[in-house]
Amino acid sequence: MSSDKVIPGSNDAPSHMKPPSFFHKRSIKFYKPIPTIKSAAIIFSVLGVIFIIVGAVLLAYSLKTIEYKARYDNKDECQHTTWDKNRTCEVEFEIDKKMEKPVLFYYQLNNFYQNHRRYVKSKSAQQLKYANMSKEEVSNDCDPIITMKDLGRAQEDLLPGVREYYESDDKVALPCGLIAKTFFNDTYEIFHGDLKITIDETDIAWPSDKKNIKSVDDEAANYWTNVSDEHFIVWMRTSGLPNFRKLWGRIYEDLEGKYTVRILSKYDVTDFNGEKYVVISTANALGGDNTFLGIAYIVVGGVVLIVALAFVIRGYFFKKPDNQHFN
Repeated sequence: MSSDKVIPGSNDAPSHMKPPSFFHKRSIKFYKPIPTIKSAAIIFSVLGVIFIIVGAVLLAYSLKTIEYKARYDNKDECQHTTWDKNRTCEVEFEIDKKMEKPVLFYYQLNNFYQNHRRYVKSKSAQQLKYANMSKEEVSNDCDPIITMKDLGRAQEDLLPGVREYYESDDKVALPCGLIAKTFFNDTYEIFHGDLKITIDETDIAWPSDKKNIKSVDDEAANYWTNVSDEHFIVWMRTSGLPNFRKLWGRIYEDLEGKYTVRILSKYDVTDFNGEKYVVISTANALGGDNTFLGIAYIVVGGVVLIVALAFVIRGYFFKKPDNQHFN
């Protein structure tokens, strides 16, 4: 009998000592594209052209948009220091070019940083959905505005029927958080002579936001403000820029001539050197005025084309010494 040992897995080993076939090494071919200067130039060129085309379309639509804007916080009668709950101020618009319906009505705030990290985080999504939560449950999400004492709202700002409940400063504010605390509360009316024009204030919020922010029909739910109000829901969607507009409503009739906007100016912007505007604008297939976005697309497209040109120059005029071709 031979004394040689059989090594498992060797060719001489019996079949029962060989490893299963799935242990065998197999060479699998993968598609590994090798980028070249030429392919990079083509890709950047295509992207640049697409960006410029999209920007041109946005800009073309924006140029057809008719817009009027008026600042009002700088008017003496509109300033918060002279405000009382029954006092209104006015701004006038001379519309010399017909604005076809629907006309969008916005308010605009400047120098308000809704994109600040602490501000954006200061709300409780669970509380906005399910109402009654304890101080401990909302403290992390709503910090630093948790109780009515933190909120600092005057009693006359509260909804009727809940003032007795909120007499104690230790009550959890519903809703809580910085975003809710700073809810914009100016109101507007527009007149053509003595005729009041209807501003439709419905369907101004995103459907997803309306689904996530809703008033709970519960006797124990003591909201200090109406969270089902679409103006509140619009406000809770924070803006990414310090100068922003939020939709107040839509006017479903053509506008032309002299119009007066009557404002109950309650929102104080002096603490952050802010500015308040009323904006009326026509709509297009892509919404309102997108001039900035159109210009941004064109600029980015131009930069991408310059990069593509740089690749072409590099490929044709600065070849490597080893005679590498531009392919």
